Amino acid sequence: MAGRGVAPIPALRVKKGVVSSGTSSGNVAYTGVGFTPKAIMLWASRVPDNDADNNYRSICSWSGGFGTRRGGATQQAFVHGLSDIGTPGTVSARGISNDRILVVGASASSTLIDSIATLTSFDADGFTLNWIDASTFAFDIHYLALGGDAITDASVGTTYVSASPTGQTVASGFGKPDLLLNFFSDASGAIAMERGKFSTGFGAAVDDGTRRASQFWINDAGTHLAASWQKAAFGTSLTATPAAETTYELTAKTSWPTDGFQVSRSSAVTKGFAWLALRGTFSVAMGAATAPGSAGSTSLTGGTSPARLALCWGNNQAASSAMRATTATDMGAWWLGASDGVNHGGAGHTFKSNWGFNAAGGVYHNDDYVEQMWQPPAAGNTDPIPRVGAVPAFNGNNVDLTWTGTDTSSTRSFNYLILGSD
Repeated sequence: MAGRGVAPIPALRVKKGVVSSGTSSGNVAYTGVGFTPKAIMLWASRVPDNDADNNYRSICSWSGGFGTRRGGATQQAFVHGLSDIGTPGTVSARGISNDRILVVGASASSTLIDSIATLTSFDADGFTLNWIDASTFAFDIHYLALGGDAITDASVGTTYVSASPTGQTVASGFGKPDLLLNFFSDASGAIAMERGKFSTGFGAAVDDGTRRASQFWINDAGTHLAASWQKAAFGTSLTATPAAETTYELTAKTSWPTDGFQVSRSSAVTKGFAWLALRGTFSVAMGAATAPGSAGSTSLTGGTSPARLALCWGNNQAASSAMRATTATDMGAWWLGASDGVNHGGAGHTFKSNWGFNAAGGVYHNDDYVEQMWQPPAAGNTDPIPRVGAVPAFNGNNVDLTWTGTDTSSTRSFNYLILGSD
């Protein structure tokens, strides 16, 4: 029991933080979490941790991973993708597997991996990663640590889904999840890195009817083509042409089984995703909102308990159930941010398809915003312009966003997820 004047410890414990990648091989213990995690989520865009402007025009890079120590055994999974930018003929690569928690690429054209990390342990005040392949420079990694009595079980894995009329059952032996999160990939099987178009995407689901996802996609082999969208889905992917959208959907044909969950796919082309399944007593609220074109505020409605975690993710485009290809007058951009009510920030990347001159793009990170949108650069300029960012404040069960900056558009949409507990 909490003493007089001391706030009680919430049932759902959350810590949003930033750590640096290892620059030499071996174990690195990351502390300051404040509790022993039951699950962690990592994401990074390979921005040097000493970059003053929080943007870095090198490669268009994205890496995400989940980890648990279920039953004392490590479960981990990663997804990553990157595109070499700044020269005619964009080259892309991607990877996915369940034997590492983070893989970061350095060059798509040569399929060169910059760094590899595995989950070693959950500790009393954080977690330990083993850097098998250390980075050539220290870059920032955003992490989300989840724990407390409100989480009763957590499991992590990868699944490769092809077309199925009734849905593919995943995570048998776990029971029925109360929340699913995923990073999805265009890779069709476990591989550290391969040439091919890559997708940056994140999805969340509670049941057959409550789910949100968004994606940013970049082609391979010289077309400068990028596309993005978000919709009510568990995850999305793209086939070889932008017009042929496919979607991972939680099956609507049956209720979730009592053991695991089901995913169906509309295309026969197999694609993979890394997932985190949670069971517990936390409340969940999920939806979509639109960023204003100028400074203002947005209130996100939470669930039945005080907010403990806010996740925001989006793709710089208006909400649509259809893919929106980027053009010379607009650009693709993708961002994933989180807040625990005190600490917040995120990472993302941009890519402008112009077909008339070199592609403009870069990777971004900051500790200020839970959501950020970009305005495309002028023709011939290689620097996208960060425009509006959202600073979160927890307000009871809800989360209020205060927007800074001015944008040329007032229709850029994003998804959000709020977890709560007493």
